[in-house]
Amino acid sequence: MMVKTAMLGAVGALLLAGALPAAAADGDGNFAIDGAGTVTCDRFIEAYDGKTRDYYVYAGWVDGYVTATNQQQDETYDLTPWQTTEFLLDLVAQYCRANPKQKFIYGVTELLRYLYQGRLQELSEIAQIQHGSKGAYFYRATIQSVQEALAERSLFEGEADGVFDEEVAKSLARFQGLSGLPETGWLDQRTLFALTKVNREKDD
Repeated sequence: MMVKTAMLGAVGALLLAGALPAAAADGDGNFAIDGAGTVTCDRFIEAYDGKTRDYYVYAGWVDGYVTATNQQQDETYDLTPWQTTEFLLDLVAQYCRANPKQKFIYGVTELLRYLYQGRLQELSEIAQIQHGSKGAYFYRATIQSVQEALAERSLFEGEADGVFDEEVAKSLARFQGLSGLPETGWLDQRTLFALTKVNREKDD
């Protein structure tokens, strides 16, 4: 059974590190954690590896956490503009395997703090894109960010206009080849994450 516990303000501040909003709390900065956030990482890994019913409980908890953060954080429309819930859980699982006795919420807040720099700050038009047999919907701002990231690596020479076309696909395939990824030319989760990581390391 998932229970409620309390998180001390000092711990919350450490996790959020000024990048994410301070959650509504009491005068001392303490706040309660509900549901899946209270569970230790090793229990999450059991559900993750077995794709049990609890896996979907964790997925729903993460979706709710992200939505609440979007609502409360200034200059944030979507903290995870291209990341699927499944991919977010894949990343949390990496943290949890290394920190099995930490609470699940630690992995989620650490991940979101990492992703904060790449958040979508304001509403963007959603575009349907197609490449071969693959199709999906993305924010135009996300496609524009991809074009800019590729241009910074001298892999794209077109205009960063948020339009996914054959030139963008070819540039993506070149990036994927250089990054050891399958050269599909598609905006899959691993490729988008690699582009984000490259940009963050460059800024650091």
